[in-house]
Amino acid sequence: MKKRNVDYLKTFYNLIADIETPKEAQEILPQLFARSELLAVAKKLAVAIALKEGKSYQQIRNQFRVSSATISQIRKVAKKQKGVLLAVEKVATDEWASRWEDKIKKLFGKL
Repeated sequence: MKKRNVDYLKTFYNLIADIETPKEAQEILPQLFARSELLAVAKKLAVAIALKEGKSYQQIRNQFRVSSATISQIRKVAKKQKGVLLAVEKVATDEWASRWEDKIKKLFGKL
């Protein structure tokens, strides 16, 4: 890969790492990507999460309107490369933290 391209990617990865909140992401990313590009990435992540949850290909096809080939491709990538699994784990961790944050707020709100 050309050094220039490596530099572009490094800048992009640093931007992604510096986004602190979903609100910031909603302000920045739609300005850099077409809606279809964002939806394609979001859908791949959703399919990976569904696979991790043990949903069947049929359930995933119906829920996300993707082909079996797409599901298979995402499964293969997730098995070979750790990035997809890391993304799925981060989503699961964020969801867990949000649930506990809500519970804690409710508990202390009652005191």
